[in-house]
Amino acid sequence: MNRKTAFLMIGVALAAGALLTSCRDEASSLLTGAYVYKTAGQVRALPTVLTGDSVDAVAACSELSGYDLANLWAPLMPESGEMTVVYTGEAKDSVILTFSALMGDLCTLTGTFAGDTLTLAGTDLKSMQVTDGTGSMGGGFVTVSGTGRRYDGALIIDLRYEGSFTSSAMGRPTEMTITDSRIQCVAQTLSHLGLDAYAYKTGGQVKLMPTVLTDSTVTAVDACSALCGVSLSDLWLALKPESGSLSIVEAEGGELMLSFNALMGDACTLTAKAADNTLTLSAGGRKTMQLTDGEESLGGGTVDVTGSGRRTDDLLLIDLDYRGTFITDITGTPTQMTILESKVQCSASRN
Repeated sequence: MNRKTAFLMIGVALAAGALLTSCRDEASSLLTGAYVYKTAGQVRALPTVLTGDSVDAVAACSELSGYDLANLWAPLMPESGEMTVVYTGEAKDSVILTFSALMGDLCTLTGTFAGDTLTLAGTDLKSMQVTDGTGSMGGGFVTVSGTGRRYDGALIIDLRYEGSFTSSAMGRPTEMTITDSRIQCVAQTLSHLGLDAYAYKTGGQVKLMPTVLTDSTVTAVDACSALCGVSLSDLWLALKPESGSLSIVEAEGGELMLSFNALMGDACTLTAKAADNTLTLSAGGRKTMQLTDGEESLGGGTVDVTGSGRRTDDLLLIDLDYRGTFITDITGTPTQMTILESKVQCSASRN
């Protein structure tokens, strides 16, 4: 190899290195900075004393306590505040995420970025609280792992909590071990919120029936209605209205990501397809909901969400369909209810 060829190869290598560094610097500049965030979801927990026991033992304790301990999902107390992202190291693929909760603590998580994908290290601790919808029912520190992805000015992270915490949901302080979790954090840059956010409000009604009666005859339903004093054959209850900010970003494959950040609730991301001015929500979306009698909450839970909408100028109207089960005490005792039908609408206008 002559000197001219060698210098040429060195020049190409330096140019490639400069290009790679430029790409990394561009990616880091797009990601670093201040965000507003909201974290919400559910954890499935089992009393720690039962984690090594058989299914029969869990079933027996469930019968005694009146709770289905094998499938006990507890909603998290929603958390919101400011998140900052900074890169560490010369490679600029390691990041530190600092969460400053508006009504909570300060938490720092570490992770790595590959392209637009974030992977949390899974070695950091974070505080969490569970709620019954009206107040805290306990909490503690848990280990956090998860993965996320950047979409334009939004960062959406699917979190996983592991560990144990103390809960008073069963009438006395009980140590619970987390066996599964469904948690999401939605973070958006302040500039993105200012330019592309919608203000939304969701409300409506759902038609319910106690789950144990969904396959029963009309006679059985009428008999149970007479006993509890509520017409269970045509039971429509109002949803607690929800309002907040909605952002829409485009993901891979032309799908849209709709991130709902409720002012007094949780965070939820639904996916959708758009054709002209029509929007169709994809199957598999989930969000929380609560019922009300106009004065107080009557219970609620996490349900499956589908639906379709239409955009007119700066207004987006979405007809939502809620399906699933949740717990309510409308009949006088905590009862699992199945949604038979829903009339729910979300109205969003551009800020």
